[in-house]
Amino acid sequence: MLREDKLRMMTDLAMFEKKHGAQIRETSDFFKRDYVGRHLLRGFFRYSVSFFLLFGLFLIFNLDRYLSNLSLNLLTTRITVTLAIYLVGLVIYLAVLATLRMSEYDESLSIRKTYEAKLRMMSRRYEYRNRAERLQREEKRL
Repeated sequence: MLREDKLRMMTDLAMFEKKHGAQIRETSDFFKRDYVGRHLLRGFFRYSVSFFLLFGLFLIFNLDRYLSNLSLNLLTTRITVTLAIYLVGLVIYLAVLATLRMSEYDESLSIRKTYEAKLRMMSRRYEYRNRAERLQREEKRL
């Protein structure tokens, strides 16, 4: 026999899982360090590809200007400046990404703990109800 409070609890849990389920599943398979490291590795490749594509486009659009003033000192200076800009941008991007992913993992962990607490509460209520019903049946037999 289904009770209204059980239905309400199950509905609340289903709504909670629907709202936060994807976020919980994404982070529950990893430790924090692995989760953040995975996203940092992806971020490194994304930033590198984006930077070099944009740099290549910039270079193609300004190729005639660079070839007309080409000298070894100027070339090494521009390469050094480009690499410095790349590295500074990469460090800043990865630091921001790590901070965001760590806070996302912490938030997901607290949501998962809330979900597990709700599950435990529902399980305890079921246990209590089932035990009470068993005791009532046993008293009726006697």
